[in-house]
Order: sequence, then C-alpha cells, then structure tokens
Amino acid sequence: MKPLRITQQGIVFSIFVVLFVVFAVFLQGFLSTSNMLTLLQNVAVLGILGLGMAIVVIGRGIDLSLVAALAVPPGLVLQLVQNGHSLSYALGVAALLTLAFGLINGWLIAYAEVPSIFATLASGLFLAGLGQTALFELDVVQWSPGMEGFEKLGQGTVLGIPIRSSCSPGCAW
Repeated sequence: MKPLRITQQGIVFSIFVVLFVVFAVFLQGFLSTSNMLTLLQNVAVLGILGLGMAIVVIGRGIDLSLVAALAVPPGLVLQLVQNGHSLSYALGVAALLTLAFGLINGWLIAYAEVPSIFATLASGLFLAGLGQTALFELDVVQWSPGMEGFEKLGQGTVLGIPIRSSCSPGCAW
C-alpha cells in the first residue's frame, strides 16, 4: 500500500473544508445564496490577481508590483473625480498610467534585462509612493457625486449570474 503523501495544496484545501464546515454549522445564514455570492464577489479580485501572477510565474518570472498596479489607478480615478474632473477624463488618465506602468515594467525586464523580482519590486514601490505623495490628497479617497453611472458597471447579470454586490428587498435570487 502506498503511503499517504501530504502536499501543500492538500493542507490548504483541508483547512478550507474545515473552516467552511465550521462556518456553515455555527453561523446562521452562511450557506445562503446571497452570502455565497457576496463571498465570491469579495474574493474575485484576489482571483484576478492570482491569475495574473500565475501567468507571470508560468513565464518564469515574478511580479511584486501587482498590488500597487491594482490600488493606485482606481484611487487616482476617485481623486480626479473628487477634484472636479469628469469620470471619462479620470478613467482615461488612470488607463494611461496603468499602460505606462506596464510598458516600463516590460521594458525593464525584457530589454534592460533587470531581473523581474527587482524591477517589479522597485516599480511597485515607486507607484505606491507616487500615489501616496503626489496623486492622493488623503489616505482615504471618498466616493464623489461625479461618479454617478460608474456603479452601474457592477450591476446586472452575465449569463444569468448576478454581478451586483447585494440583493435588494424583493429581488429574485
């Protein structure tokens, strides 16, 4: 008989199963449809980041700038709208910042031959520092009245799957 081989993936999955069962037993409403959808929506960002990191790792690299690239452009959109700019202008500026950031990272790694761990560590720290010192006036950027219409992007359904963050009274989940 073959001995049981414990892997890191098996340990993580076992912990997940134990926590899921404990929460299902002791937390009322944990297994409800709205709670499961909320949990999935809350971890979707981590899944997207994980997918991006998986692609980088498959290409034999590492990217330590993903979190800064995720946090700074949306914060810039909020700050620009709060400062009175239009939503389309703010989205354009944030998209250009993201594009420039990605191109610089790619150039440093592909052409300047800087190891990806160092290039992305430095560029991530630079972008986070740029956001804190030059782009954002406060550590917390508020949702401004100029953002009307933006929240509609996260509502509705795709292939019958709801993509909104909560269910209003009377909705048909």
